[in-house]
Amino acid sequence: MNQMMLIYQKEINDFGDIYAGLNAAKYTFPYSVGQSFDVSGGMALHPADDFHLTVFGAYSPDNRYNLNRTYYGATVGYDFTNRFGVDVGVQRYYDVRQGWRTAPMVVPSYKFRKFKLGIDVGGLFYEAVRSAIDR
Repeated sequence: MNQMMLIYQKEINDFGDIYAGLNAAKYTFPYSVGQSFDVSGGMALHPADDFHLTVFGAYSPDNRYNLNRTYYGATVGYDFTNRFGVDVGVQRYYDVRQGWRTAPMVVPSYKFRKFKLGIDVGGLFYEAVRSAIDR
């Protein structure tokens, strides 16, 4: 499988920025060869230095094998320190087997010198709470 993504990001002013992206995947699986494309975009607003709101989405006309997905969502973020922050929100995505699904997002992040690393653990948190309630 080969995949390529291009993203253009622009700071509008001190209080916001936008991005737009294109993603292409070419795959060769047993009994299946093809490609998948999507477009994505988002906007972040920064009303305060340590607080931000983000809306995002993507559309893929061909969603075989879930390589590129159609989704949209929003998060609210807070930076506790210069290096550590968290984003909390919700995302809706289209699953070809089950239709539209909703998933929580909890993304703790750490800022290194040149990049920011964040991992979405919202699904893990949701399943842990759900299994505790089902007991």
